[in-house]
Amino acid sequence: MDLSIIIPFYNAETTIPALLAGFPYLDRPDVEYIFINDGSEDRGKSIIEDFIASHPQIEATVINHSSNLGVSAAYADGLQHAKGKYVTRMDADDRFLPEAFRDLVDFALTSDADIVCAPYLEQRPGKKPRLRAMVSDSLNRMPVDTPTFSLSGKLIRRSLLNDHSLTTIPGLDCWEDLFLLSRAYALAPTVVLTQSPVFVYNVDSNAPTVSRSPKSKILNDRITYATELEKWLVKENLEHKYLPFLDAVKFNAKIKFLRTPHINIRGWLAVFPEINRRVMQIKSVPLIVRIGARIISFLSPFFSAGKGNA
Repeated sequence: MDLSIIIPFYNAETTIPALLAGFPYLDRPDVEYIFINDGSEDRGKSIIEDFIASHPQIEATVINHSSNLGVSAAYADGLQHAKGKYVTRMDADDRFLPEAFRDLVDFALTSDADIVCAPYLEQRPGKKPRLRAMVSDSLNRMPVDTPTFSLSGKLIRRSLLNDHSLTTIPGLDCWEDLFLLSRAYALAPTVVLTQSPVFVYNVDSNAPTVSRSPKSKILNDRITYATELEKWLVKENLEHKYLPFLDAVKFNAKIKFLRTPHINIRGWLAVFPEINRRVMQIKSVPLIVRIGARIISFLSPFFSAGKGNA
């Protein structure tokens, strides 16, 4: 088996048909599709089951959760069932670009890379698609952004994940992809960037997504993942090698403390306080943001004394 495509879905009856229509490997036996039904209450499961029944030549599995456990738990479940040499994830509201995706898999098999990363097209309602791509294959130079750390559009050697027990943490659904991929990047001897987009990432401002979860949920998940990443780097004796990246992760994990409508300066100062001293060294963060954060750090005695906003 060359590839396992893990597709978590929850109440996706309106988007699943477009995803299924773009499947590139209907006539090949070396690809498996693993659908994780994360407690859906609509017809999404039935649409997928009908599709599988009408395409008996494909290898597909539907795994059902009795309740909505979250995307992190769904992806971890899919990894446990995967049999392919490489694994990737596709979200239920995205679309394959079939020819490009097939070429990506062929390239991975030919190059024998540990991780192959492809760009994608970001599609917003009423706008032209925008090409989004990784800008570096070096972890310390990687920005903490979606093109770099989305699990979609990445083919990862499954043995790399299994041999090092790399997975997500069920219940923590913000940055689950960054937590897994950053550790894989840190360990992988061969990371290859390609040039052709392989899927369309649909951005719908009205759709419920993890990025629009309550601020407290996003902060908790990101801070927890940043903490767990630091523990893992220490365990692997990689904390000094990847300190610039870890600093960037910590900074981005707590930045929502400084965002409206409820700015929490004390929270910003208290969480990962070492970042307050090193903020100007985090080159992946825009300079104006670093300057603002540094000013807040200089004013920390004022806030600590309880004279500023909480």
